[in-house]
Amino acid sequence: MMYLAATKKRAFALSIVLWIVAALMLGAVSIAHFAKDSVKLTQGVNDKLKTRIITQDIFEILKFYLLTASNDSNSLRSAKQINFIYKVPRRIIVDGRDYNLSKNIKISIQDTSMLLNVFHLSPTIVAKIATTNNQTQLRNIIKDSLKDWLDKDNFVSLNGAEASRYVNYPIRNEPTVQNVAELRLIKGIHTLPLSHWNHLKHRFYYGRASTLNLALVDETMLSAFLDIDMDYAKELVNIRKNNMNEYIRLVSSLAEKKKYDRSEYGFHLSKQYKIKIIVELGDVRTILKALVDFKGRKNKVYTIINYSVL
Repeated sequence: MMYLAATKKRAFALSIVLWIVAALMLGAVSIAHFAKDSVKLTQGVNDKLKTRIITQDIFEILKFYLLTASNDSNSLRSAKQINFIYKVPRRIIVDGRDYNLSKNIKISIQDTSMLLNVFHLSPTIVAKIATTNNQTQLRNIIKDSLKDWLDKDNFVSLNGAEASRYVNYPIRNEPTVQNVAELRLIKGIHTLPLSHWNHLKHRFYYGRASTLNLALVDETMLSAFLDIDMDYAKELVNIRKNNMNEYIRLVSSLAEKKKYDRSEYGFHLSKQYKIKIIVELGDVRTILKALVDFKGRKNKVYTIINYSVL
């Protein structure tokens, strides 16, 4: 009887010990898991700080490049290779194409002369680049609605919309749109699929005006501006790739026949650039976007119009 009681006591003590050991092991595992998460979080924060520093370094290098490079109608060329820490290409075509500085670093530079300034919009051109040739009704709606949005009267155009059409927000009724996102509010544009709108909005910029550079625009913009069919616009762009002088001759002839004001277009850069830098490190990505004017104004060699880091 005493042996049985002693055995029960030992079994009870063993179970207590096992529960304590289990609790300690659980605590150890929890601490290890927490420590692992903390290390991962710390590493992530450290990588984020590194990518931000790298993007800023590259931004400074690109500012130097843009200040010192020579240019032609559609590109920039450095007098010599800029090696610093990151190797920037000697020649950069400023149409927004990507250039890889390394497997983790990507840059793009876009001159605003290939884009439309929201301060100076042509309803006809906007409607054309927002639609295809088989979307005649939508094209007319966008053209007339943008016209109504900008004019000061309340007379509705045939396919347009005035104040009564916009219930949740007032119509602009001023000659200048104030933000690229504002275009999304306008009748016709507001119904475009999100993917279409995301593609369209990158054709606009908010900043100082620049003359449309026909040596840099793509076939869509060229077709809309010169009022020519897309196939001919593509043919002209292909000519441009191999013979810029011949392209300029053909396009200038077209513009003259249509009696376009020479101040509306040109074949030169604005020296106002949209800059994008993407740096990745592990699972971390930092994106720097800026619009910088290098024309030089009031004793400033450049002016940063907008800037963001995400």
